[in-house]
Amino acid sequence: MSFPPLVARGLAWTRVASCAPATAFVFACIVPSAALPAQGTRPASSRADSLRADSTARARALNPVVTTATRDARELRTLPVSVTVVDTTTIGRTSQVSLSEALRTVPGVIAGNLFGGDDVRLSIRGSGARGGFGVRGVGILLDGVPITEPDGQTRLDQLDLGAARSIEIVRGPGSAMYGGAASGGVVNVITRSGRELQGLSVRMTGGGFGFDSVNLRRVDLAAGGARGAFDAYLQASGTRINGMRVQNRNAMNRANLRLNYTRQVDGAPAPAATATRVGLDVSYSDLDMQIPGSLTDGAWRTEPWSADPLNVTGAYARREQRWRFGARASQGLGTRFGTVEAFAFGTARTIDHPIFRVVDQNTHRVQGGLRHAIGFKAPGALQVRLNTGLDVDRWYGDSRQWTNVGGTQGRSTPCVNDRVRNIVSVPCTNQFITLPGLGTYTSADITRGKATLTAGARYDRVTYDIEDRVRPTLSVNQSFDQVSPRMALRYDVKPGVSVYTSVARGFEVPTNSELTASPDTIQGLNTALRPSTLVNYEVGAKALLASRVLLDVAVYRTNVTGEFLSRTVVIPGVQFPRTIFENVGRTRRTGLELSATTLVAPWMDVVTSYTYARYVMTQFTGTEINDRGQSVPANYAGKRIPGVPEQRVAAEVRLRPTSSLGISLWGEAQGRTYVDNANTVRGTIFTQVTQTGAPPRVVPVAFGAVPGYGLAHATLTYALPETRGARTGASRASLFVNVENLLDRRFVAAIATNSGNGRFYFPGAGRVVNAGVTMSTGGR
Repeated sequence: MSFPPLVARGLAWTRVASCAPATAFVFACIVPSAALPAQGTRPASSRADSLRADSTARARALNPVVTTATRDARELRTLPVSVTVVDTTTIGRTSQVSLSEALRTVPGVIAGNLFGGDDVRLSIRGSGARGGFGVRGVGILLDGVPITEPDGQTRLDQLDLGAARSIEIVRGPGSAMYGGAASGGVVNVITRSGRELQGLSVRMTGGGFGFDSVNLRRVDLAAGGARGAFDAYLQASGTRINGMRVQNRNAMNRANLRLNYTRQVDGAPAPAATATRVGLDVSYSDLDMQIPGSLTDGAWRTEPWSADPLNVTGAYARREQRWRFGARASQGLGTRFGTVEAFAFGTARTIDHPIFRVVDQNTHRVQGGLRHAIGFKAPGALQVRLNTGLDVDRWYGDSRQWTNVGGTQGRSTPCVNDRVRNIVSVPCTNQFITLPGLGTYTSADITRGKATLTAGARYDRVTYDIEDRVRPTLSVNQSFDQVSPRMALRYDVKPGVSVYTSVARGFEVPTNSELTASPDTIQGLNTALRPSTLVNYEVGAKALLASRVLLDVAVYRTNVTGEFLSRTVVIPGVQFPRTIFENVGRTRRTGLELSATTLVAPWMDVVTSYTYARYVMTQFTGTEINDRGQSVPANYAGKRIPGVPEQRVAAEVRLRPTSSLGISLWGEAQGRTYVDNANTVRGTIFTQVTQTGAPPRVVPVAFGAVPGYGLAHATLTYALPETRGARTGASRASLFVNVENLLDRRFVAAIATNSGNGRFYFPGAGRVVNAGVTMSTGGR
């Protein structure tokens, strides 16, 4: 379901309507995109009126209404938090396969593509950099509803960029609004509606590495329409990727259906104060993905197409099917009583996941939320806006693991040592896991004159109820709870310019997969892992200059206790290495983020961003393996957190030399990135190789920090002349060519930090050329 707010439809100089105050459920506020008057023509109104209208349209394009930061509709410029909106134009000029392409110009964000599909390593201000798979430390929303699970882990297979109209990114702790899953920030993907499309659309894409092969095939179909109070949107896509590496095939099928009802009064939507809106959503995804794994330093430099031999032997893969269905509603209670909103969703998922074991899960999720928002005047010329809400969540299901024999289940639980196949294993897992979550929050915005004070807090409680059916004495029932307050003060220096300061507390619980990744093969749970907590101090400014330039600057200091870091260990008697997690004593993150969006001319827009991120471990004693295979203590105080470059810069230039031709040019560059806690530039790691019937063998592996790199990308689009039919209405078609890594640079897209087997590196793809056609008929 999609109730999109007034979000810039690309910086394409389109005229939009102003919105009445909307709610957190992101209501539609779109009018037909009537182009501004062509150069050299004079509208019927006076020249002064024309200039004022032109200035207003440009300002709205730069200052969209967003909902993610406060769960309320606010102009971007007025928010006392760092927010970026990725618009329709940027999304449409990517391959729409990976979220990493759409987020490359957002400051403070690192989105590395692991295997060429939608498996993205997403980090905001350092949170999530540790992730082995999925997204952690960042809350992911779909039309304002969390798809992040109660333990803070998110799979991105639920997101189809072919259905997205914009993406809102909040940088900095979002725990006061969205709980422990959002310690680093929030990403909200907002989808299209039937009122927006009102017709049929098809997009076909094909591409490959260089110009001599077809390694990507994607078809995206969409249909939408509206009649009276109802509108519907149906979208389906199929993607096939034959990645550049060995064992790197990826197949994904998705479908989304959204039905909306908006109460009408005299043929128009009812006023916001008394509006009634109801939506139903159904979505399906089917993923079949091979996992080539990470590489050594020598391999990614000389053979980036290769795979980890153990991943090939074990046929590492992820096969997952997911259904998601639900409803949401909002009801205006009048100007005196505000608005009430609610949502309820259910998800069913099955997964067959051969990794170091064959993981078999059949899980379900039920979640719901209730929110009340009201604004009123208070004594002393105060304007007050209150938000109060409750979120409930329950994730549950079976989780079983078998010995991995060539990607198939070797033995039913409990596992045994299989000497016939020369595989040594420990007893496998048969668990029933329940993860209930509860969160309640409240916030208040108090405005007087040019100053606005925001204060709020959220209470969260997450429980891990793990019933071990193989070893009942090892069953666990453990709960973590936390209060996350936030306070911010914004001051409007002058029209279009505001400054703010804020302090917020955040927390992050370990995911279920992190708790169950233990070096203790008997206990099976990492009971020493605790939630991390942080306090973030931030000052920032936003300025909208001459209706042409939007500047955003933020400086922050975040003190973290118990930060999560990953490391790969080799366990004696276990064939495959295992990634485990541990808490760092204390870390300090210091950062600067700059961004500027400039409407240079009616035919040119420029987006630039710069990130400075110095994240230092101030107190942490860990372990290293020496040349004799012994684990020895190591003091990492003063070392940088691995996986995050200190500096990064990105830019996008959009050119429209004619009404039919569009050109987008991207550039991105980042500095050196360390891969281990010791911040080794060049060195040797000693890894243990398991031998059947003998002690592990110690093997030296050369490695080093990831060197800095720069990449260039380009997209060209050409719109064919529009045609009209008596029965089909307007028909449109456009051609596009997208080139990623234009200069064919060799680089590392993501890092497996602190890898105990020396395989730190996920190589990025070389030059990738995609081309296709988009066709639509009917509607607008």
